Amino acid sequence: MMVNLPRIVISNLTIPLERMNGELLMISGLADESWNSAYLSEQGFKRKTTFRKDASKHLIYDGAGHYIGIPYLRAVSSDQGNQQALAQASVESWKETIRFFKRVLCK
Repeated sequence: MMVNLPRIVISNLTIPLERMNGELLMISGLADESWNSAYLSEQGFKRKTTFRKDASKHLIYDGAGHYIGIPYLRAVSSDQGNQQALAQASVESWKETIRFFKRVLCK
């Protein structure tokens, strides 16, 4: 799914991550059917890391849909992506989220 909107509309809808102070952890699934989260998140991530060099990360999971979340809990809707890929993305991203919070909040 590709966004086909005028540049000015996209600009007005864009979160200005390049102005953010601090590290950022983004998590996206390539099989997201709700919106093109991997592509659009990557655009914001590139803007942020171009302006501010830090340990921000963007985790992108092939086969996972929109509902990557806390592992071992049933997703609200599981009709997007591959169930196994979604489960694996949830487990891996949760571990990375805990590491991220420990590193950023426990300095």
